Amino acid sequence: MLETVQPLRLAPGLSSQLLALAREAYPREVCGVLLAPADAGEHASIDSVCALPNRARDAGVCFEIAAADLARAGQGARRRGQAIQGFFHSHPDGDARPSPADLAGCPPWDGYAQLIVSLPIGRGPEIRAYGVAPHGWFDRPLIGD
Repeated sequence: MLETVQPLRLAPGLSSQLLALAREAYPREVCGVLLAPADAGEHASIDSVCALPNRARDAGVCFEIAAADLARAGQGARRRGQAIQGFFHSHPDGDARPSPADLAGCPPWDGYAQLIVSLPIGRGPEIRAYGVAPHGWFDRPLIGD
């Protein structure tokens, strides 16, 4: 039996905020967490994002979130009644698809949503949603502005 892929819902204004964060970080990849109300369950709408420092040595082509930064983000989210539902990062000059670095280096965040924000040269920006499972990344429908 096939499992239904749940859409990822973004609150109004979040797409614009994610694009602004990606543009501000350019030419580096921006990265951070997707937050939702803690009591809303695993299919909650993402109501805010929190950018985190990109600790990668080559932050123009990959991202790395330090464990301490992630722990602080999680503590702050809990204080506000939120929970981390996923992660986001940008591809400054690439497509909004998982790169080889994403596929090879992504921590085991199975079950968490992933958003990739792209700012490709010569085309308009794009945001795509993914899920991560033991067998790899898969497309998720994205609902929001």
